[in-house]
Amino acid sequence: ARTLHVDAHSPRPQPPYATLATAAHTLQDAVNAAADGDTVQVQPGRYDQGGVLRDGQLNRVVVDKAITIRSTGGAELTLLAGARDPSVPPEKRGCGPQAVRGVYLAHPQARLIGFRITGGATLGPPGEDDPWEKTGRMGGGVYAAANSAVIRQCILDSNAASFDGGGLYGGTARQCTLSGNWAGNGGGAAGADLTDCRLAHNTAYSGGGAYECALRRCEIRDNVADCECEDPDSYGGGVAYSQVEDSGLHH
Repeated sequence: ARTLHVDAHSPRPQPPYATLATAAHTLQDAVNAAADGDTVQVQPGRYDQGGVLRDGQLNRVVVDKAITIRSTGGAELTLLAGARDPSVPPEKRGCGPQAVRGVYLAHPQARLIGFRITGGATLGPPGEDDPWEKTGRMGGGVYAAANSAVIRQCILDSNAASFDGGGLYGGTARQCTLSGNWAGNGGGAAGADLTDCRLAHNTAYSGGGAYECALRRCEIRDNVADCECEDPDSYGGGVAYSQVEDSGLHH
């Protein structure tokens, strides 16, 4: 197995990106050059360039190999930014055809460690005869195609999804913080397994913090179900339709 390097400021990027001096400028370039079993090491910085179309949705990075992508400086110093669609009205939270999701973990053995993933968004609501349950409307920060994909020691904040999982859809999250995300269902996360995570200040119509998730030893605080109904608590301000073990739920 090899180690490939990413640094937005490397002087001369050159495949196979084997040294810091020849490091790739974008994560996607390194992913494209990697093979199963490799590790991509990413230097601190802001990564907000490029886009890969998958299932009708633009993504900053698509990981379709069994590789580990790891930051060297941690989530506080390594930012992966998606983008909102500037053409849509404010109530759509930036979800539209020009939106860019943060990360699509397409391979079931992909691993993402130590990033802040922010500002990502999905496609907007469907038109006639277009299904809601489409991958392009789920996981504004990260979409994981399988729960065996791992997201660890990451911060997912200020992401949006028109359907499920504003911060995260799918995958297994460990020691992550999900905050300030928005979705139709599961503002913080949907369809995911979360352990030792913090979910705070997320908003959704149902399951402000989490929707259809399994949560263990998590802190769930100050999330909101914004359903515009008589009893929003019945829609799960903290969690909805989820299994919760050894976790603290606070309003």
